Amino acid sequence: MKNNFHNTPIIYCTILFFVLSFLCPLALSGQTFIVQPYLQDLGQNEVTIMWETDIEDLGSVFWGTGPFDLNNESTSVSIVGSGTSRIHTSILPLLDPATKYYYRVVMDGGAQSRMYTFKTLELPSAEQNSQFIAMSDMQRDGSKPDKFREIVEEGVIPIVYSEIGDSLYDLEGILIPGDLVVTGGNYAQWKDHFFSKADSITPNVPLYPVPGNHEYFGGGLPNFKKYFSLPNNGSIIEECWYKDISNVRIIGLNSNSGSADQNTQLNWLSEVLDSTCDDAFIDFVFAELHHPYKSELWTPGESSFTEKVVDSLEQFTSTCGKASIHFFGHTHGYSRGQSRDHKHLWINVATAGGAIDNWGEFPNADYEEFVKSQDEYGFVLIDVVAGDDPTFTIKRYGRGDQDVIQDNVLRDSLTVLNNDIAPQTPLAIFPAGDTILPYCITLKASDFYGEEDTHQASHWQVAEGSNFTDNLLTESWAQNENFYNEINTQSNDDLTDQSFQNINSSDTLFWRVRYRNQNLEWSEWSVPVFFFLGGNIDTLSSNLVMNGGAENDIQNWEGDIEALELGECNSVLPFEDDFNFGVGGICQNESDEGIASQMIDLTSFQSNIETGKISLSFGAYMRNFSGSDVPEIYVELIDKDIVVETSAVLSNTTSTWTEQNQILIVPEEVDSCRIILKGTRNAGSDNDSYFDKIYAYLIDVEDCPICFGSQFIDSDADGFCSDIDCNDGDGTINPAALELCNGIDDNCDGIADSGNTVMWTGAGGNSSWSNPLNWNQQMVPLPCQHVIIDNTSSVVVNAAFECLSLELAASNQLEISTEGTLIINGQNVNGNPSCNINGTMIINGRCDLKNSQVKGFEVGGILINNNKINIEKINLQSITLSSGGRFDNLGKTVLK
Repeated sequence: MKNNFHNTPIIYCTILFFVLSFLCPLALSGQTFIVQPYLQDLGQNEVTIMWETDIEDLGSVFWGTGPFDLNNESTSVSIVGSGTSRIHTSILPLLDPATKYYYRVVMDGGAQSRMYTFKTLELPSAEQNSQFIAMSDMQRDGSKPDKFREIVEEGVIPIVYSEIGDSLYDLEGILIPGDLVVTGGNYAQWKDHFFSKADSITPNVPLYPVPGNHEYFGGGLPNFKKYFSLPNNGSIIEECWYKDISNVRIIGLNSNSGSADQNTQLNWLSEVLDSTCDDAFIDFVFAELHHPYKSELWTPGESSFTEKVVDSLEQFTSTCGKASIHFFGHTHGYSRGQSRDHKHLWINVATAGGAIDNWGEFPNADYEEFVKSQDEYGFVLIDVVAGDDPTFTIKRYGRGDQDVIQDNVLRDSLTVLNNDIAPQTPLAIFPAGDTILPYCITLKASDFYGEEDTHQASHWQVAEGSNFTDNLLTESWAQNENFYNEINTQSNDDLTDQSFQNINSSDTLFWRVRYRNQNLEWSEWSVPVFFFLGGNIDTLSSNLVMNGGAENDIQNWEGDIEALELGECNSVLPFEDDFNFGVGGICQNESDEGIASQMIDLTSFQSNIETGKISLSFGAYMRNFSGSDVPEIYVELIDKDIVVETSAVLSNTTSTWTEQNQILIVPEEVDSCRIILKGTRNAGSDNDSYFDKIYAYLIDVEDCPICFGSQFIDSDADGFCSDIDCNDGDGTINPAALELCNGIDDNCDGIADSGNTVMWTGAGGNSSWSNPLNWNQQMVPLPCQHVIIDNTSSVVVNAAFECLSLELAASNQLEISTEGTLIINGQNVNGNPSCNINGTMIINGRCDLKNSQVKGFEVGGILINNNKINIEKINLQSITLSSGGRFDNLGKTVLK
């Protein structure tokens, strides 16, 4: 009893010592950790762990699969950090995939770290879902020195627990596109500004950074290389690399290096993308680099190298059918955009601590690629789904700005699928064979339809002739959102019509349109239709602009303007005659922004203007030097020194003389106007914004129609004139409406549907599902219709179609070709299955069956799947074989 009594405190002390050592690091000597352990290059079978101590000593990582089982030891190698400090690296080998491990760092001198955990990646064949955080530009702002720690501890970590899982290691990686510290050559900043602010997460989640300009210049790159052990598979060690995590290939690039290194990186990138194209395990590419190709909040930060990277990623995406993203920073705010013709996203993931680039603080630009730009703190979560239908979702969480702190507000979200179904091809409705006024050009197309889709964008083209490649006159790409300078300029645009103001042609014009869904999938182009420009324009005045071509020096103009003769001061040759204008400084007084203007007195035309039918036609020929700087022209309409209306801004961002023109109605009270020229410098020392042949005319024009058509009558206020609206008393019936299963000609094409059920007749003389003459209603089945094929026929689905249910009778065959997709969006009728097969159905393409209230497939005949069946939301049996039925599943059948 005496011995037990005296041993008990010893046991308690041992347990207490162990618990304390588990919870906090111990320093049994003078040695301390400068940088706590952090993960690098986590894989399926090994991981790199790094840390820094204040003196030279040997260290080890003790690790195992349990907190009381740290039986494995991996010693470290070290390099000089600064002075007496040492940066240690230890590689833990022979790990098992998809396994949780515990580890602790112990130095020979006695210092110990806390105990941490990580989880190895699964093998690619496991098709593991993965999640990432992307954030950049956390270099310390002196006015808010602890902002990065706040974003990590109050932003990232709570989102990991609420959106991803129960442990930090459920996050596969943190992508950082540069600017980790203010001055990379200042050694102390790496500890004080970066690692100490993030050490609540970095021991559990690997970092994948690339150098920003703050790391690269001023002697910072050697320190960057000391602190990070990135995949060693690039052409320039530590400056470019790639890392495969499940179905994602992450590519890191250095957008700071000189032209030789950049060319080397681009060649290496091309080789990596070629190999990615053929890699069956990789579905997406996420590239990260520091500088933007385009930046709405800070145009001087743009990079031509990133433009070339984007070109490569766009080509890869379209060639290989794999979506991609390039993450960047440099501009301190968030932006998200997408390429027009490719499934490629542009995402600025700043700022995670650097001072915000506020609207108006630096040169801004409203680029058509971007749908959102926000001057704020925040970070991005990327959730990637692997498997047969790979997707990724990006979510932007905002943390407010320098004045107002927000708590992880969801500011943006987008999901992208590799294998999405394109929306329905739109119809070009008006004008179609019509003659319209040149200042009243508004194109109108049919309503958007996509299976469970929203309308994300429209792309319009106008050409002289039906060859849009060689004869394209103008085009417009409009997206469903454009948050620029705190305003959504697209808030009232339904994307089904588009106006053009600068078309001048006497030829026959053709136009077409295509629609894009929220997954960035484009429809096919609409069938082109033609129209003509005509109508009378009565010019009331001569050119109201005095000295519009700079032939009289800068007479009549005031502001930052020069008259340049025949390429003077290494400028450009005039459009006509001997002179042209430069605005913003070519020979002298160069500035980032130049403004020049001319006042025009309109009082001599007052009686005409008071009729309310007078317009002002103005414009100019404009260009820049090399594609960077931006010349702009616009007009202010004035009444008694008060601006009552400002026109849209016309610009040209090319190095070719191009005329831009606009016509705007002059309000009755206007007595003068001001022509304003603006030049914005985005590159170089000169403001290369050039103008020539500037003009403004008052014209008497006919009123533009109030509706689409020529009768000027729209009784049901649906936007269509009575001459093309087949029922002008019902606003739901018009040429743009979607056809419904109601037996009514909803879209005014002269054909009414057959109601809820449509039947195959084969009267079109071929086997194509897409031929309307093969159906009893003389149109292709609608998504709301039940389809019956019982005419002893062979039917081929050779594109994407949708129906409500399908009945295939005996002695009939339905083939979904390799190019085809059939969606059966399954409302059951009287308890019947959504797809009843008594004949033979062969799937060489794709069949999606969903939302069945009872059964999905019921097979009394033969169902052969050579490619892919997706079955989703079936209440009872997904596939039922009745007597004599057969299902040959030679491809993939996915149950969701």
